[in-house]
Amino acid sequence: MYGKRKYSRISKPVEKPVDPTSIPNFVCPHCGQVKTINMSHIDITALDNGKLFMYAKMCMPCALLLQQWMKK
Repeated sequence: MYGKRKYSRISKPVEKPVDPTSIPNFVCPHCGQVKTINMSHIDITALDNGKLFMYAKMCMPCALLLQQWMKK
């Protein structure tokens, strides 16, 4: 009554593992470690006379050290 072709089970596609080199990451300028974008981080942008002087991403442990240093 029901054709196997029309009502056959749909096989789930096999998911391939993600290559570690394809995950977006950055190097923290303070500690020098490679961190993934998924981790908490801050973007540092420094301007000099309206021109971009420095742009970097910094991991949260280093960012907390920077905040403590700036409060002193």
